[in-house]
Amino acid sequence: MAIKFEKHLDKVKEILQQAVRDLPEPMDLDSKIMADVDLITKHDKMDDSNANCDPCDIRDRIMCSIVDNM
Repeated sequence: MAIKFEKHLDKVKEILQQAVRDLPEPMDLDSKIMADVDLITKHDKMDDSNANCDPCDIRDRIMCSIVDNM
């Protein structure tokens, strides 16, 4: 059982290392996929009572905005 676990652990480590190697450099990022900072800032400033009135979660709005700008 321990040997099987070690094999799985090694595979996970390999996958993670490959994923980190494949990450783009910060300058390579496309600005279209950047989050809308104004929308996030507005959410941070919102009062809890106002946030409860909106049926759409702010994270959904942010994701929709990102997809719309692609």
